[in-house]
Amino acid sequence: MQTVQDGTGDVRRMADAQWATARIAEAYEGLPEGVSKAMLLDRFERAAPRLGIGDGLVRLIRALVRVTHERDWIGRTRPIAWPSNDMLGEELQRSRTVVQGLIRAAVKAGLVHMRDSGNGKRYGYRGDAGEIVEAFGFDLSPLAVRWDEFADLAAARGLEQAQRRHLRRKVGEIRREIRTVCADALERDFEGYDWDAAIERASGRLPRTPSLAELMALEIEFGSLLAAVDKAWTVARKADESEPTGSESRAHKEPTTDPKAETATYPAWREEVVADRPRSDDLHGDTAPPINEEV
Repeated sequence: MQTVQDGTGDVRRMADAQWATARIAEAYEGLPEGVSKAMLLDRFERAAPRLGIGDGLVRLIRALVRVTHERDWIGRTRPIAWPSNDMLGEELQRSRTVVQGLIRAAVKAGLVHMRDSGNGKRYGYRGDAGEIVEAFGFDLSPLAVRWDEFADLAAARGLEQAQRRHLRRKVGEIRREIRTVCADALERDFEGYDWDAAIERASGRLPRTPSLAELMALEIEFGSLLAAVDKAWTVARKADESEPTGSESRAHKEPTTDPKAETATYPAWREEVVADRPRSDDLHGDTAPPINEEV
């Protein structure tokens, strides 16, 4: 039988957050069927950013969950871990003071319920089958009770990340298209638009980790710039085509499909056709016929 202490006679005085996590822990009935502690930890870590939980607290919860056994989460006993602050400090590579701060943060976040022994020590015993017989320390039951919450938040975050990846690719494609159009306009000496400024704007550095809202704003911004660049390029091309070049207009530069013409636009095709044309000496063989010298 597992022995735990719910707060009566505790050396520590329970804060409001501790009582709140105690009430959450009371609803513990084990993880849902088919859910392992690894799955719980995965969903928690993915949901952490949406809950405002920092990396230090995530690492603490990870260290605590890993020292538990899978059978601790089936509902017969509470999943309790009892590492000392020194052990946690060594695991997390943090000072004792930092570890104590993380523990308080875990309680305030409703992730851990502290179950202390009468002397405030953490310890535990397991039976021959590995089950917890008696334990005092970090009660991780609130994590299991909040499984559905973590799973929903993780799914929502996964959808948001997919949207962010899509928008990042789209913004990148738009920026490349802007630079391509402007570079072509500069090569053609098109006027009427500040192509260099557009290239500089489309080459600027983006936020390292933009939010979904920021990416949506960037898509609108660069989409508008691309529309303006496309419009300016089209206007400049029409203006360029309407201007005659010397005595020759662009209408005179239409390609000819006559492969035999010396001015054919398709030289490769013309050479192939000319090469296939039989030569006069091929019609008579490799050697000339003998000359009849008879008079």
